Amino acid sequence: MKHFGLGSIIVIVITFILFVMALFTTGFTHDLLLEAGVFLVSVKLIIMVYNASVTSKDIHRELEEIKKNSEYQQRKHITRFLELTGITAGQFLAMSLASSSKTTLAYE
Repeated sequence: MKHFGLGSIIVIVITFILFVMALFTTGFTHDLLLEAGVFLVSVKLIIMVYNASVTSKDIHRELEEIKKNSEYQQRKHITRFLELTGITAGQFLAMSLASSSKTTLAYE
């Protein structure tokens, strides 16, 4: 139920109530088939919204995993670079800041 909002639940209930009312007021006639069609279209739209919500949450979760992996890989590569070059973390940070300020000045 966490993928359904209050609006979706209200629409489901109202649509179902109207469908049941149409069943009792029109009986089993051609109009009932029209009402059933409208009901099925509503159900289909609600199912599509549910599927979109589930897919969206999955995509967000996967993007977070990719982001965490990317940050981990970046730290790992920087650490390995510092080990190979013998540069301390402070020196690397100073070089990064100096490089970024030169880039900023070049764009201004």
